[in-house]
Amino acid sequence: MSAQLELRSCATLAAAAYLEAAAATAEFAKLGFTCVPLEQGGMVAYAGMRGTEAVVATRGTSLTNPSAVLADLKVESTCVTIVPDTDDKVEVDAGFWDATQSLHGKVSAFLDAARPAGVTFVGHSLGAAISILLALRRTKTFVDSHLGYWGMSAKPLDAVTVVAFAPPRVGRGINKYFHFALVAFANQEDPVPSLPWQYERIAATVLKPSSFVQKCIASTAAFLRRHGCALAVVVDALTIGAHRMEVYEERLAATGWVAGDACTPGPRT
Repeated sequence: MSAQLELRSCATLAAAAYLEAAAATAEFAKLGFTCVPLEQGGMVAYAGMRGTEAVVATRGTSLTNPSAVLADLKVESTCVTIVPDTDDKVEVDAGFWDATQSLHGKVSAFLDAARPAGVTFVGHSLGAAISILLALRRTKTFVDSHLGYWGMSAKPLDAVTVVAFAPPRVGRGINKYFHFALVAFANQEDPVPSLPWQYERIAATVLKPSSFVQKCIASTAAFLRRHGCALAVVVDALTIGAHRMEVYEERLAATGWVAGDACTPGPRT
């Protein structure tokens, strides 16, 4: 499958994560994937297989799901030990980590049973944050010598990839431990990838709007956020519509699904 079609498929699956099980299963089937609903603690993901490749699509925030809303609103952080019996700890957003913990058991059980050659985690917004942290839990580097600590029932030999749309920041001191392939996208005027402000930004390709007015608004929003201006809150309220998954799909489609001229490299931390 071509890289263009793969990115389009990932966007389709990230959008499908917001659907109910029957509709999500139909979207997975169109791409040749089986679909298994995984739900725990109010958090929802869909896992599927196509040949030897696995995909896990995690649902983002839905206003009808109190658990997802609470995960977004939980502003405190928690310290996570990367390597057991050491002081090597990182600061992770507590809401995102709790949401990840809710799904981790079922996702891990699915992958351990399927034993795919590779797994791609996809998600939008909160779903992107959870996808990143699930990949962190799944990455071979962390569990080679510490299987019991991470709760894995089998050594994960699969290659791990994350495709994240509008990923919020997940923690401080954690990005350097992303030993997996990470492809992320952030609309230029979308405020969510800049939040929570106290954490490290996820490296992402910036998708720019097409109209002159939108470009002016997006540039103004980016400038105000970068300089910590209080007016950024007002601009963010006006630009939150750019956070919708369908806007990401529209802008990626405009690039031919290859992140071309409409995109610029995002900042790296």
